[in-house]
Amino acid sequence: MINFMLNNIIVTDDKVLILVALSIFFSGILVFLIVIYNNFYTKARSEYFMNFFYGIQPDDANYKLLKQGINVAVYSFFILFFLYSFKLIKKADDIFPSRKKNIKPFKYFPNVYMEDLVSFTENNIIWLRINLTAFVFLFFLGVFIFIYFIIRN
Repeated sequence: MINFMLNNIIVTDDKVLILVALSIFFSGILVFLIVIYNNFYTKARSEYFMNFFYGIQPDDANYKLLKQGINVAVYSFFILFFLYSFKLIKKADDIFPSRKKNIKPFKYFPNVYMEDLVSFTENNIIWLRINLTAFVFLFFLGVFIFIYFIIRN
């Protein structure tokens, strides 16, 4: 039954092309679900993120303005955090320094020190693992699709 339905929809016999099309569709759905999940997570914990990134409390004048762009800050933080986690940044101390050194953190996240990062990782480990798994899976799907189109041409 399923094979008959797929034969009516798909007009190619190339099984790898069908796999590529399904992986593109699946990766689109995965990106959509991760974005929705992160929006709900950051909205539910916006006070925590604002304090962690910028040191701003809800009674601060800039709180509402910065809260609107917290999702952009979260995705920027993901990139830096994952690069830092995989030791791909040569001067990681410049981005997430220790409080013991008198170095200011990365300007985009002026309140993120190494000690805060350790407690942040412990408090949000499940959320970080879900995002890391999704990003790595999407990366390998993208590499698979890229290699397919390079070999095909």
